[in-house]
Amino acid sequence: MITPAKDITPIVPANARKGSPSPILPYVGEAMRGWFAPMKLGVVRSVLEDYETREEVTWKKFRGVVVPLNPQKLVTKPEGQRAWIWKMVHCDVTLELNLNDIVVDVDNQRYRVMAKSDYSSAGYYRYEIAQDYKEYNGL
Repeated sequence: MITPAKDITPIVPANARKGSPSPILPYVGEAMRGWFAPMKLGVVRSVLEDYETREEVTWKKFRGVVVPLNPQKLVTKPEGQRAWIWKMVHCDVTLELNLNDIVVDVDNQRYRVMAKSDYSSAGYYRYEIAQDYKEYNGL
């Protein structure tokens, strides 16, 4: 006898969070906290004031880790972008960035958010950031 698909219960990992939007992904937020360290990034926003645009930085504290982009991912980038500095930021879900946001690290290096992977159901986000062309002047 063939069982109808509506009667089949999906296989769920033992460590999946109840009510998680993705019961397939295990929740690894607790394990990630052991890997993460306290960090901060400045998010650069353009503000129009007296008909002039100026940039202001909002510093965000979070727990995460920054690693260089692995060579396999770097090879898939367009040829002209391979020489840029690319990094991956794994962080807890408290750091919300959008594509094309400009961020500044504590060494005043400026980066642009090029990709976001939303693994919030597993307890973290992953961002790919690339060196931005404009230097940060320490606002």
